[in-house]
Amino acid sequence: MTEYFLVEGTEAALELHFGPAMKYSSPEPFSARLWERGQKQTDLTLFNYGNLDQELRERGPDKRQVDHFCECILENKAPWIDGWTGRKAIEVVNAVYLTSWQDQTIALPLSGSGDLERIFREMRMQYGG
Repeated sequence: MTEYFLVEGTEAALELHFGPAMKYSSPEPFSARLWERGQKQTDLTLFNYGNLDQELRERGPDKRQVDHFCECILENKAPWIDGWTGRKAIEVVNAVYLTSWQDQTIALPLSGSGDLERIFREMRMQYGG
């Protein structure tokens, strides 16, 4: 089964396509495209290695972020992503789940999206999480 996601913003949209074997640690490619003003297209796809062991060793889940976080601690540097930017990213991820769950467009910020704790609890109960 191929999955398709479209995250629409006021200035751009992010389009994601996942193939049938795509998993978090899968070497199967996916495509990611950024559409700005409906026309300018930027390919954001990360092309994976064909060997899963090599993929995980060199670009495993969150490897760059963890390496950078350790570097910031050891060298007293500012991180690439601050807390507010991270919070915004989590809001986008939550909006994707809510859009799928409620089958409707979800506006950001999520403050007007209802009782998020209750909604995610219901999702967890339904899907056995």
